[in-house]
Amino acid sequence: MIARNSYFTIARHLPAFHYRNQLHDSITTKKVCSMRANSSCKLLCGLSAAIAANLTPISGNAAGFVEDAKVNLNLRNFYINRNFVDPANAQNYAEEWTQNFILDARSGFTQGTVGFGVDALGLYSLKLDGGKGTGGTQLLPIHSDGRPADDFGRLAVAGKARFSKTELKVGEWMPVLPILRSDDGRSLPQTFQGGQITSKEIDGLTLYGGQFRGNSPRNDASMEDMSLNGRSAFTSDRFNFGGGE
Repeated sequence: MIARNSYFTIARHLPAFHYRNQLHDSITTKKVCSMRANSSCKLLCGLSAAIAANLTPISGNAAGFVEDAKVNLNLRNFYINRNFVDPANAQNYAEEWTQNFILDARSGFTQGTVGFGVDALGLYSLKLDGGKGTGGTQLLPIHSDGRPADDFGRLAVAGKARFSKTELKVGEWMPVLPILRSDDGRSLPQTFQGGQITSKEIDGLTLYGGQFRGNSPRNDASMEDMSLNGRSAFTSDRFNFGGGE
């Protein structure tokens, strides 16, 4: 906006350089010509500045791939003790204790009309207490012999691209959507694998769309098919979604 105002200011004063007194000699005429050339340069400079201001790259507000990067390390200590009072339950109680590390690293976007970036989520859980006969709190995976794992973890990576106010993300991450939210209620958060596009081109409206192909549960490092809460008997490797808020 400043460049545009400067351009109009130069344009308004431009006619003053076209005035020439007929009594001036040839030297004065040359000076006038020089002034005309200078005014043309000023006009071109002002015009160039105005064009540059209006053609600033869409991602110009982004600081950059490294400059806008964010890294967060979360240390989470989780302990659960459950007492089962129902005599019909073969297990009297469940008790497990874990120390957990969640590293969330997110890059910025590269400069240019289309910016590119990458996000990484490093997850690791270490058993502090728990054994055979006291598992089942969903803090740790359970082996076939009934013993909880000593540790487990996973590395989730997602690539992303941004054009204007629209972002495409493909890989594995923790989605937070009105219709789908990662379960973060145990040692490590649940992650989903798939692709998603998010658009905020319209002020006050966010549009979502995409597909997830699998999920890694909150108490396991594997990638599994998905199911609805309370409907674990029905699984799928496709979850298509679309909506807005």
